[in-house]
Amino acid sequence: MNHALVFQEGFTQNGPRTYSVLDGIPPRETERWQEDWPVGTMDRKFGEHTIAFMLCQQELRTSNIIYAGAKRHCAMELKARDGAVWESPLQQNETAAIVGVLANGSVVGQINVPRRKAGQLVLWQKGQPAELLPWIPQNYSGSVESSVADMSRYAVFAIDDDPRCEEQGTHCSDDGRWIVFDRRSQTPIMNRVFPKSGRAALSPDGLHYASFESGQLRIYSLPKLDH
Repeated sequence: MNHALVFQEGFTQNGPRTYSVLDGIPPRETERWQEDWPVGTMDRKFGEHTIAFMLCQQELRTSNIIYAGAKRHCAMELKARDGAVWESPLQQNETAAIVGVLANGSVVGQINVPRRKAGQLVLWQKGQPAELLPWIPQNYSGSVESSVADMSRYAVFAIDDDPRCEEQGTHCSDDGRWIVFDRRSQTPIMNRVFPKSGRAALSPDGLHYASFESGQLRIYSLPKLDH
């Protein structure tokens, strides 16, 4: 997931969009290109040589009008700079946020599943079904906050508050959970109470994490797996 900085020039609702790629130290423009996104593009992430985006369409009647109860069909699409495209369709009415594009061309995404608060974390690869990755319990909500470059380890700040607690004036917990996963294990390698006001990140090798909490910068070791 390590890649150059990508900036869109200006803002436009329709038509081609121009992007600049900045890389190196100090950053300098290494590439510039235009992309004309198809209608229905929901989410975009830029990889080193590819672009991943979520494309959603709704069923239309013959009059090209979206009707009440129309089903939505989404697919994750990966487009290489040479124009080659492959896609992985989602289930009916599912949507997803793209987490990142890996160096090997695979894509990580978080699928929003009806009636499942946490959703699912998946890995898409060309010509293969989506692979389910270890993820937080379904009564929690959260997203990937930090990961190593190949996504072999990743961390999530998860909370289990009722999303209506602030709106209704009821008490929301001041804490969540900092959960670290290793893809070789279905159970987390770290799962601890963590303040909502804190911040944390994995080290590049995935063997440590640093946190800033209670006014202190702390560094912790993470267990190594034998298999």
